Amino acid sequence: MTLRPSIILLAALLALPACSTTAAGGAGGRQALLSDGPTAPGRPCRVSPAPARLPSAAALVDSAALTQAAVALWREAGAPRGHVLLAMAYERDGTNVRRDLLEHRLPQELADTLQKLVFAHRRAAEPAEHDWGVRLRMDLDEEPVLRVGRREVCAAHPRDTRVAGGALGGAAFGDVREREAVSGLLPSTPGGAGTVWVRVALDAGGNVTEAQLERTLARGTWERRVISYVRAISFVPATEDGWPVPAQITFPLRLSGGR
Repeated sequence: MTLRPSIILLAALLALPACSTTAAGGAGGRQALLSDGPTAPGRPCRVSPAPARLPSAAALVDSAALTQAAVALWREAGAPRGHVLLAMAYERDGTNVRRDLLEHRLPQELADTLQKLVFAHRRAAEPAEHDWGVRLRMDLDEEPVLRVGRREVCAAHPRDTRVAGGALGGAAFGDVREREAVSGLLPSTPGGAGTVWVRVALDAGGNVTEAQLERTLARGTWERRVISYVRAISFVPATEDGWPVPAQITFPLRLSGGR
């Protein structure tokens, strides 16, 4: 069966330093995310390159009516300086199906009310080939400013960071293979250890739904034992702006040789 990813995150992505956000699609790191906060600790994340061209705020909401209503609320709340940052998810037909409050520098009640206000003034976006999403930031003042930014996509990874050899710290597992069956077929080190690349498909809960070996000629009992082992690994799911999503990852698994 062919694996069909929602996100394809290869080992190079897994190898990014924790707490890092890299540029993608010409976007400039945290600046493209419109965030004033730090990245989540312990996650290899990147700026999403999709959509290729960001829509304007006016294409997502009735900006004139929204800002007018926001100013009235802001004044009633005592005119606090600050902002709200929302995650906006869209289906292919342009329907806004999710709005999450990612970050704010305002009283909680005002931030929650502004989120509802955005919903009340939402617009249907242009149809697209795939589901997509962006961020919408509103900086409050007498003349509120609306900006559209990119999502932060964080890779799935094993909960035990020793699992992905070479990408997340490395690990040497016990004799999970039939040494005789694969002699000479794997990159080996003294003692018969070797590395295989494993490709897994994960659901939004981080559960393995499909697994296969890549870059190896070995088949049979050894392959089944490795696949069985991989299916039992617990993964932290991939996320798009904090929302768990299905994903694929490919990572190296270092195996120790049997005696």
